[in-house]
Amino acid sequence: MHSPAYQADHRSALSADWAHIPVPRDAKLFERLANAGDLVAHLLDANADPREQVFSIIGEERAAQLAQLSKDDGTPINPADFKVTVNYWGGSKGGWRPRQFAAEEDPMPSWGDRTGELYIGDGVFFANVPEAVWKYELGGYPVLKKWLGYRQADRRSDEPLTTEERRWFKSIVQRIAALLALGPELDKLYSAASEDALTAKDLGLREEEAADKVKPEDAKVAPKPAPKAGKPTLNAPKPASKAAKPKLKAAKKGAAKKK
Repeated sequence: MHSPAYQADHRSALSADWAHIPVPRDAKLFERLANAGDLVAHLLDANADPREQVFSIIGEERAAQLAQLSKDDGTPINPADFKVTVNYWGGSKGGWRPRQFAAEEDPMPSWGDRTGELYIGDGVFFANVPEAVWKYELGGYPVLKKWLGYRQADRRSDEPLTTEERRWFKSIVQRIAALLALGPELDKLYSAASEDALTAKDLGLREEEAADKVKPEDAKVAPKPAPKAGKPTLNAPKPASKAAKPKLKAAKKGAAKKK
């Protein structure tokens, strides 16, 4: 489901939480898909240490250069500098400022053409946050923007980011970067699985079997039931209203007197 090609093909189904996943007939291909799924699940698991998986996908040197805390003037960063004073809450744009990749940053193609500095305060930023990582969404939410928005100083008694939070944010950037780098391989697996996938009938789904057993000549249209007695039909005259009943009785009495 994290294959970019799959997401493009099933955009409407995914928005309705009704995704259809191709199950390949080939057992070896199925095993490769399962292994890729385990890798994605590990990267998304907040309780798992992702370093081994991240390093195997993008390399340790690339990972180390992502989301490095820095200051515009190059001076040491003080604890007070870790306050998130840039607005990331709600519909705000946040503080991501684009720039070109430096040669030593060695970006992956799936990270986009630009990287940027992600500012959290006056002159303080996380350096080298690729554009695709900054824009990455899960469940319709921009991950990095949402995370920083909940940790703004004005939303938590002016407290700065803790050491653990700063490490965790860097880890989030690395996880997303690794997920994006996996995209081309996930697309290949999705394409191969789709070419020779098991059908609903192959998988023994009851609805499919029931539909196959119904022959065209057996699919007769049932006759419409006759209207029940006592109920007016469309052509029947409407009964007189309560207000009209006294007038009918008076007319009948008048006719009897004339006789």
